[in-house]
Amino acid sequence: MKRSGQIHASGIRSGDLNKDLTPKQFELIGRIAMAYNEAELLVQQVYGACFGVSADVSDDFISRTNGLDSTVLLAKKAICEFQAHPELHIEFSQSLDAFSDLKTYRDAVVHARIFHVPSGIGKGNLRKGKRLEVLLTEDALNGLYGKLDCLRDELTQLLVIVIALHLIHTAYRFSPRQVAERKAQFEPMIEAFIPRYRKYRDRRLSLKPHPTFPDLPEDQQGTDIRKLFSDLLDTLAADLGVTDYHNLLKKQSAASDETPGPSTSRGRP
Repeated sequence: MKRSGQIHASGIRSGDLNKDLTPKQFELIGRIAMAYNEAELLVQQVYGACFGVSADVSDDFISRTNGLDSTVLLAKKAICEFQAHPELHIEFSQSLDAFSDLKTYRDAVVHARIFHVPSGIGKGNLRKGKRLEVLLTEDALNGLYGKLDCLRDELTQLLVIVIALHLIHTAYRFSPRQVAERKAQFEPMIEAFIPRYRKYRDRRLSLKPHPTFPDLPEDQQGTDIRKLFSDLLDTLAADLGVTDYHNLLKKQSAASDETPGPSTSRGRP
């Protein structure tokens, strides 16, 4: 659904968003943005629950660190410190990793502009000198929204469990005599929410993978920008009578053709 830029031709679009995107695409982009915002809030709440701090303190700390990357990393580290239910450590870490992964797709979608209308390909942010390409088809957007929606339910259950685990963990650390009492108080809640958490996680994992990029028919590939500028340089050099001339764009194009690379139908799913 997203990949490093591979299309060197000009795009095919009218420039009128109401013509280039369908009402359903607009709706799904909005749904993705809102579902992600809800999931992000839950990750921040999980982080706060791991350390037993108030929402204000948690928000203040998150705003002073390296954003969500640090929040996810520290939450995963804290969860692995919990002594009760160690079997959940890997599962919870994977749920938080899923959030980080889906965030990259959400970022690609909300920062994209429509580029190639017939195939639904958009162009996004620069990464290492190349524009990210992202599929904005209704199928791709609907799939991403479905994963974010399931993740939101998954993280809601995870949050409740983490709150209970933290309360038991504080007894282990500061009041060992109260461990049995804390377990008796919170274990029923943990046992009730673990199946719910796994139900939503399994539902997310059962969704079909992100779609791959389509092949572009010859009549839909637009103008080859690199070839256009290469020809212009050749013409300019001939008009100026330049003899000692090497067309670097032509060399780059030839090198690109000789180097085997991924097909345009393939991309990072």
